[in-house]
Amino acid sequence: MDSDTARRVIREQDEAARERLRPVLIAQARRCDSVAKTIEPWLGRAWKRDWALGKTSDGLPVGRFRPDASRVIYDAHRWADRFDDPSWRDLHDAFCGFEYHYLSNVQINHTYSDLILVREPLLRHGVDRCVQDLYGNIKNLAATLREFAPNQLLYIPDEIHPPRHAMFRAGILARLFAEDLSDRIEECSEIEAAVAVAVPVSPVIREWSDRTSEFLNRHLGNDVGRGFDSVTKGADACDSFLIADANALGRAYVALGSAYLEEVQDRMSDYAEASGQAAPEPRVSMTFSGGNFYGGQFAAQIANIHSSLASVHQDGGAETADALRALGQAVMAQESLDDEQRRDLLDNVEYLADAAGKPPEKRNRGIIKSALGALSTAAAAGTELSTAMDAWGGVLHRLLP
Repeated sequence: MDSDTARRVIREQDEAARERLRPVLIAQARRCDSVAKTIEPWLGRAWKRDWALGKTSDGLPVGRFRPDASRVIYDAHRWADRFDDPSWRDLHDAFCGFEYHYLSNVQINHTYSDLILVREPLLRHGVDRCVQDLYGNIKNLAATLREFAPNQLLYIPDEIHPPRHAMFRAGILARLFAEDLSDRIEECSEIEAAVAVAVPVSPVIREWSDRTSEFLNRHLGNDVGRGFDSVTKGADACDSFLIADANALGRAYVALGSAYLEEVQDRMSDYAEASGQAAPEPRVSMTFSGGNFYGGQFAAQIANIHSSLASVHQDGGAETADALRALGQAVMAQESLDDEQRRDLLDNVEYLADAAGKPPEKRNRGIIKSALGALSTAAAAGTELSTAMDAWGGVLHRLLP
C-alpha cells in the first residue's frame, strides 16, 4: 500500500466512523431527555419553606430541598457529570483512541453544582436557579449531541517528511545505522501482514511504532522520531467500534510509517555528512526465490520495488509479485550488464511493479509494452533474464489492460 492509497483508506474509514457515530449520539441524547424529564416536576418547587430555620437579615425565609426533589436532583447531576457512568459507556468507547476526544465538547456545565449537594439551609432563589440551570444544561447537552457533526474524527496525516537537517548522536556510526534501518524497513512488510489479521489491531501497531520511534530517537535525535510518531499516532483508533475495517486502517498507518522510514533512508547521506562521517552505502536487500542481492548503488530502486511488491502480494497478486521478483533477481544476477543497463532495466521492473498495484483501467498499456519489450530484448543477451522471461512471460503479459 503506497502513501496515497493509505490516506484514501483513512479518509474512507473516517467517513464510515462518522456515519456510525450518529446513532450513538442520538441514543445518548435520548438518555439526556429522560434524565431531564425527571427534573421537570421540581422546576420552581424543589425548595421547601421552613420558617423554623429562621430568616435572613433581609427578612427572607430560608428552607431546604424537598426530600424527594433532593434525591432526584442529586442523581441527575451525578449522571450528567460522570462520564464513567455505565450509561455513558458507548459514547466513551466510541471516542476512545481518536485524535479529537469530543467528550470535552459536550461536558455539562458545573454552574451551581456546589449548591445541589449542600445540606445547609438555602435561599429559595438559589435553589430554584440551580435546579433550572441543571435542567437547562442537560437539555442543551441533548441538543449538542443531536447536532454534533464533526468534519473529521480520525487523524489523517498530511505529507510529513523527516527533517532535512539531523545529526547522529555521539558514538553512532552511520554505516551501522544504515544497515539497521534497512532491517526496519524490511520488517514493515511483516508488520503490515500481521496487522491485516490482528484482533485487536492497535496493540500490534503501538508496539512496532514505539520500538521504531525509540530506535530513531536513540540514533538520530527526537526530531526524526517525532515525525515518525506523527504519521502513526492515529492507529489507536483502530480498536474503536466505529471503525468499519480496523485491519485496513491499521495497514494504512503502517504503510505511512514505512514510507517515512524510506525517506529517512534517502536522507542518510545528508545526515552522515552533517555528522562528519562518510556517507554509508546502505545495505538494501530484495529477497527473491534465489536468495538475497545487495547493492547500495541500486538502493532506491530495490527499495521501491520491494515496497510495491509487498502491496501487490497482500492485495491478492501473489503470482504477479513472484514473477516480478524473479525478473528483478534476473536483472541483478545477469553478469553481461553494466551499471547503467542494470539501472535502466530495474526502472522497467519498478514501473511494472507499480502498475501491478493499480486497477487495470488505470494502467498505461503503452508504457507496460515498452517495459516488457526492453526486458525481452535484454533477455536475448543473457541466460538469467531469458530464463525468467520464459518462465514468467505469460504472467507478466497479464499486466496489459
